[in-house]
Amino acid sequence: MYTNENGLTDGWGRAWAKIADKVKDLNEVIGLELTNEPMPLNPYTGPLKALVPWLANGKGLMPAYDILSGYIREADEDALIVFPIVTWSDLKGHTEDLGFTDGFEHPPGGEEYANKTVLAYHYYPPPQDSSNIPKYINEFINPNADRLSTGMLLTETMSHSSSTGEVSILNEFEAGKGS
Repeated sequence: MYTNENGLTDGWGRAWAKIADKVKDLNEVIGLELTNEPMPLNPYTGPLKALVPWLANGKGLMPAYDILSGYIREADEDALIVFPIVTWSDLKGHTEDLGFTDGFEHPPGGEEYANKTVLAYHYYPPPQDSSNIPKYINEFINPNADRLSTGMLLTETMSHSSSTGEVSILNEFEAGKGS
C-alpha cells in the first residue's frame, strides 16, 4: 500500500482525490486525515523500516504521503491534509536519541504546502510516557510540527480514571498551543 506496488498507492490517491472533490465545499469538513494509526511497511520483509519509528515515518510513510498529497491537491489545492505519525514514533527512549525527530523530511507534498498540512498524533498511556504529558507535547510534537512548519492536531486520546488519582489529559496542556 505504501510502496505503490502494482499502483496501489496511486489507486489510494485517486480515491482521496474523489473524496477531496466531493467535500471541498462542505463547511463541516476541516481536513482529510490520510490514514489512522498507520503500519508503514511489512515487518517481515523490511523489519527495520517497519519497526524503527523514524525510519517507518520517513522511509515508509513519507513517499506514500507525497503521492496522496499530489492527488488531493489536483482535486482541491486548498485542502487541509492531516498526516499521522506511526503511533509508536514517540516511545520513551527513541526520541532522545534523535533529538526528538520523527523522521519526516518535509510535509506531504513539500514545503510549499506546509501551511496546508497538519501533523496528527495520538496520546495514550502507554505507549506514550504518562508521567509528563506537557513534556511529550512540548518536546516531541511541537518541535516536529515547528520543524516542518505545519500545524498539529491531537486526533485521539483518553482521559485517565479519576478513581485512580490520575488527572485528565485535557487538564495537562492547552490543545493547539505551539512553542
